[in-house]
Amino acid sequence: MKLSKGVPVSATTLKHYRSAVEIYDPGISTEQHIVQELINTMAKLHKFQTRHKELWSSHLDASAEAKVLKNNPNLQCDSVKHIKEGRKEKITKRLQHRENMCRSFWKIWNLLHPRSSQGLSKVNVPDPPASTTTVIDPKTWTGTWKPITNPIDLAEAIPSGS
Repeated sequence: MKLSKGVPVSATTLKHYRSAVEIYDPGISTEQHIVQELINTMAKLHKFQTRHKELWSSHLDASAEAKVLKNNPNLQCDSVKHIKEGRKEKITKRLQHRENMCRSFWKIWNLLHPRSSQGLSKVNVPDPPASTTTVIDPKTWTGTWKPITNPIDLAEAIPSGS
């Protein structure tokens, strides 16, 4: 888009972003073509997201079979297919359990260590003595400050401090 508007863009940056959105035709440079390619890429992403569980289970099956055959290459024969399938099921269950545990721990970690990009979570406001009745300007305040972390108090403190 920058290139179509006349803003200079390096060739390597352009190549990087074109490959990221799978625009391989260097002739696509108008804004309409770029937007259409982005829409097509979003449609592909949506299609893959709807098939995510199916694709992930097939990945786990293939990974389990690879592990079974790595541990015992003799199981490639059709005569011992039932043994291979039993081991494959056990490994698939272990992989699924490991993935579920990883997801659970990730959720716990995110609850205990929230990211700073989730919004405003703390504001320091002037903490005047109780006897003060005048309006305090935070820009010139030199006294003590108190932190506000309660979301309801934040909603009241932010507009009043602006």
